[in-house]
Amino acid sequence: MHSSTFPKRNNSTLTYKYSIFFSIIYRIGLDILYVNYISTIFQYTGFAYAFSWGRYILSWIIFFPILFIIYKYIKSERFSDIIILFLIFLSFIPFSTMVAFYDKFDISFIFANVFYWGFLLLFMNLLPNFKIPLLKTTMLNDLILMAITGLMGGVIFFISYKYTGFHFTISLENVYTLRDAAREFSMPILLRYLFAASKAINPLLLLYGLTKKRYIYSACIVLMQILSFSINGSKTVFFSTLLSIILFYAYKKKYLSKIPLLFACITSASILETGIYDTIYILGYCIRRVFFLPNQLSWYYFDFFTHHEPDYFRQGFLKWFGASSPYMDIDHLIGMVYYGHADMGANNGLISDAFTNLGWLGIVIMPLALTCFLKILNAFSRGIDPRICVISAMTISFILVSSFFMTSLFTHGIFAICFVLYLLPRTAKK
Repeated sequence: MHSSTFPKRNNSTLTYKYSIFFSIIYRIGLDILYVNYISTIFQYTGFAYAFSWGRYILSWIIFFPILFIIYKYIKSERFSDIIILFLIFLSFIPFSTMVAFYDKFDISFIFANVFYWGFLLLFMNLLPNFKIPLLKTTMLNDLILMAITGLMGGVIFFISYKYTGFHFTISLENVYTLRDAAREFSMPILLRYLFAASKAINPLLLLYGLTKKRYIYSACIVLMQILSFSINGSKTVFFSTLLSIILFYAYKKKYLSKIPLLFACITSASILETGIYDTIYILGYCIRRVFFLPNQLSWYYFDFFTHHEPDYFRQGFLKWFGASSPYMDIDHLIGMVYYGHADMGANNGLISDAFTNLGWLGIVIMPLALTCFLKILNAFSRGIDPRICVISAMTISFILVSSFFMTSLFTHGIFAICFVLYLLPRTAKK
């Protein structure tokens, strides 16, 4: 029989079905972990559990429409779409789980978050991409990148020498000890900014070195990252370095469609680890801190700033123009009010940023601002090696979830990422 008699497999439809299936598995895994472990082991940190069929059904009503959005962005290779995809899995889907079981979320917060995401996705669909003239790859670009690498290396080696005596570790066991010690560092503000920028751009520089087959250069970047991790125990530094190396050797174009599978594997691995080995490494370091804690903090920010005056960026860029905030440092204020620890820095992003600075108006204005920035990023990243784009998108996604937008730009190195992307060689014309 002629082969044309048989219908060809529609790979697009198959990818759609897999993305739907593994996204649902991820959501179910989050449900299991929250009910059985998060709400019991971490109940002392405010992760309460309550069940009602109404909230449970509502959570799935919120969840199901996002499946179609996931498929749309899985098919895209645009830098901004990869960021949105990661944000959905890092923030929105865990939010839907907490709608089901975390009864502190009142209906106004639930709808505020849904509308925030609705406006973000609407603006992403409506706004055009920006066009920015790109530099031709020249020897000067390479020299500037080498100078940036030298500056970042100098900053890290100086901080490591002055404040830790070249302390060296790759253990995740004492990250909180390192973090507490780092809070006592009396570091000049410029040095802090450069150190924060190094965390964001070093993974890009590492991939740049690997793509150029500059292995000694790449090894130096890895050493810098280990020293950086040893300074303040930043898990972002640890995992971004590890993921950069894995992505370089393992990444293929089709792997973007495997993102739902990746997140489903994370929750499944946590369930197996907790059930079989009776340990909570994945649960504590990833499930609680990365997926659920930012959503809990979002509720706390929303609750506080719907009962108090928004800050209106007075602790942000307006402080440079003489504006005075009526509040103590807001992240420490939230830590004091909701956790009882004024020394706790409860940083958070997305809807927390919106309500802190603009109140209800923020669920429209901040998604618009974020969309404009993401569209600009598309221009900076045009033609960049896809492996560099993916690790940059992951880094930016984690920063946006955990920090205010303006803080992310100026303090956490996103502007530095943009500058490095602008200088990197183009491997494809898009």
